[in-house]
Amino acid sequence: MATTRAFLHRSALAALVLVLGCQSDSSQTPATDAVARPARTVGAGEGDANAFGRDAKNFLSSNGGFEEWPDGDTALPAGWRIVEAETASQIGRATKKDEVHDGKSALRITSEPHVISVTSNGTTISDEANTVLRGRPMTAGVWAKASEPGAAFINIRDGINQSNVVDHPGDGEWHFITVTYTLDPGASEASVRLGNRKQDGTTPVFFDGAVLLSGEQPPTALDPKAK
Repeated sequence: MATTRAFLHRSALAALVLVLGCQSDSSQTPATDAVARPARTVGAGEGDANAFGRDAKNFLSSNGGFEEWPDGDTALPAGWRIVEAETASQIGRATKKDEVHDGKSALRITSEPHVISVTSNGTTISDEANTVLRGRPMTAGVWAKASEPGAAFINIRDGINQSNVVDHPGDGEWHFITVTYTLDPGASEASVRLGNRKQDGTTPVFFDGAVLLSGEQPPTALDPKAK
């Protein structure tokens, strides 16, 4: 009986030493792997496929703010081209205080009996350039103002297909409207299309501060002032 008690006593001591040893080892191990990290939307910035928000590359870097009008105030702004032929006579430079969101000028498009629009000169996508964008989402945004619903709109084009349009609510206020679209695997470009589809011949709409980023981006990533 005494032998049994001695054996149990020695076993208990050995177990206690083992437990204390394990606790000592774990207290010396950094707990870095347990730190929670916020999720990030995957984008494609300047050589960084994980760029997010304002760190991501703006693929609409040419005159998204509509400040450059080299051919005059009733011609196309630099870096943009017409989509429908009727658009050419319906666009112009807006400079009044209530027609501009930022800077000194914005784009005005007055409605016509057809849908009319302009598109950015687009980022070229090929086997040699920007190939990473193929088959990946992109987000475009622009400040827009319209007094009628179903007038001002934005969408994304990729040379093969295009996204659905997103409309301004038509309340006469500036809103930052955005659209996200996954480019076709064979996409040849990434461009932003802005237009007026009221088709009543009189309604003007205004655009300012257009941006195009890779990834599924929140509005505030495209413009910090956006809600």
